[in-house]
Amino acid sequence: MGGAHWPTPHTPNQKMFTKAKYAEHLHKKNSEYLGFIPRSRLEEYESEGRIVLAHENNDPCGYLIYGSNWPLLNIYQACIDYDVRRKHHGENIVKEVEDYAADKHSGIYLRCRENLEANDFWKALGYTIERVEQGGLRRNKNINVWVKRFLDPMQLSLF
Repeated sequence: MGGAHWPTPHTPNQKMFTKAKYAEHLHKKNSEYLGFIPRSRLEEYESEGRIVLAHENNDPCGYLIYGSNWPLLNIYQACIDYDVRRKHHGENIVKEVEDYAADKHSGIYLRCRENLEANDFWKALGYTIERVEQGGLRRNKNINVWVKRFLDPMQLSLF
């Protein structure tokens, strides 16, 4: 399964396990589809509590990295291990981040290369394409900017 070859918090060598190391591990397996994030930045995200893991049978099987760019929360990167996709792991970690963001942000946005299956995933979760940006020269693909809007946090304070 997703974490079968990865030391988890439940294995004897749990000292080796960190969310940042797991994200780096899964990123390497999917690097063709994901933008690069240096290890030092992954470690910063982990120390800031901005990496959410998905689990299958108590083993990590995916991650989502987010940051705050008020008023919108930004999903920097999300990936579910290929072997456990379409089992609601991605939906569950996105929901967790949406619940966190709902009273602090007016919505969530993310960028996704136009040719990836992940675009169907974001659409199914109620995100809409707000704009399309030109991608980098290396891959020469456009980038869809997906947004899901909530009530404005300032409006929430009126109730």
